[in-house]
Amino acid sequence: MAVFNLYSKRKKAVANAGKPDVYKYDNLPQPLRVQIMHLWNDLFGQYENYPLNSWLLLHDWMAREKGVFQLGIGGNPRERCIQHFATCSIDDALDMIELSFGAIENPDLDEAIEEPNQRFREHGVGYQFSGGTIIRVDSEYVHAEVVKPALALLSDERFAAANEEFLTAHRHYREDRHKDCVVAANRAFETTLKTICRARGWAFDPGDRASELVTLVRNQGLLPPYLDRGLDTYVALLKTGLPGVRNSAGGHGDDPAAPPVPGYIAAHALHLTAANIVLLVEAFNQNA
Repeated sequence: MAVFNLYSKRKKAVANAGKPDVYKYDNLPQPLRVQIMHLWNDLFGQYENYPLNSWLLLHDWMAREKGVFQLGIGGNPRERCIQHFATCSIDDALDMIELSFGAIENPDLDEAIEEPNQRFREHGVGYQFSGGTIIRVDSEYVHAEVVKPALALLSDERFAAANEEFLTAHRHYREDRHKDCVVAANRAFETTLKTICRARGWAFDPGDRASELVTLVRNQGLLPPYLDRGLDTYVALLKTGLPGVRNSAGGHGDDPAAPPVPGYIAAHALHLTAANIVLLVEAFNQNA
């Protein structure tokens, strides 16, 4: 169903013009929940209309994952899903959105996926459905210009392992597991490099880390020669940036005295990983 650009939305957009992206992450407004429920009704219909029902799948999967026999009380699976979604925590609500759009097979879902993303933006909620999962968005610009292109490039089946690790990093970030986020981001970058090397037949040691792999693809001429000086800076950035964060923040066991990894470090790791993945995979594709 179309999302209308109503007067109140236009008024709010004018009022916010020129202001930086500011998102909320700890609350899913009730109007947004109701809009998602309307969309489910459009897609799944009434419970009685389907012999193998999407409402039943959503209910049973969610109940199983949460370790309960049923969501809510009484009624059919549709009514229990609606009742639960209306009052559950933001994490449970995001889980239901992810399950409903990512796991249930429905030919109408592909076209409908953009509506919840529009609704998230409309309510200033910092999450998006992308690549089959809910990810956290800290900046609409960074998400649009860095993260989404990385996800698009990693959708190539050859990069399936790197894509899963990158999405895992986002899941950790959403759950405030910042150290795990940094480690998964680093793995995604290393796996991207290894995938490129395998595709090109460039030999590497399975235990090679990011810095060794970057040196290898540089020596093999993955990027144009005129970028050599810039690539030197790039390699130095990797050695002091993401791999450095990973080594001190989560790659080699826990130091009981080590401070927790702050969210801004995890965000830096994610965005740096995304930018580097875009650079390497686009170079790989253009020089195939």
